[in-house]
Amino acid sequence: MADNQLERFFGGSPFWVAVRLILLSIVIGVLLHVLGFDPWNIWWSLERLVRRIHVIKSLMDEGMTLEDIRHSFIFFRGQLDGVERALDDLFAALDKAIAEKGDIKASRRRELERMLNDGRHKAHSFIKDMERTVSQITAREETGKGDR
Repeated sequence: MADNQLERFFGGSPFWVAVRLILLSIVIGVLLHVLGFDPWNIWWSLERLVRRIHVIKSLMDEGMTLEDIRHSFIFFRGQLDGVERALDDLFAALDKAIAEKGDIKASRRRELERMLNDGRHKAHSFIKDMERTVSQITAREETGKGDR
């Protein structure tokens, strides 16, 4: 009797419930990947998605079609996202390495943290500069304007 109630609660035998859960996990993982979500860093992925939507909206306001955007800016945006993510991972690893160093003086630790924060700032500026550069490179020329 208890086994029957367990099956009713979970919707079948434990084996088939496990199979359905595995398949559902795979489907959700694929959907998240298609939407650009990284399950290990969901907040960063959400921020990236919102930023991408904003950029696409801005480009459409400039008169670009979705096809134009797909063939120009988005490829480079994906590349920049990869660079940004790699830099974030690098800085996180360096933060951890500094935190785990127990044998350094406090003044040296502060110097290393300052250097790392400076590097973070430069990396952020680099990404922003590259976004502007990519935007300029992939921008469509308006008819009647430009060099003749």
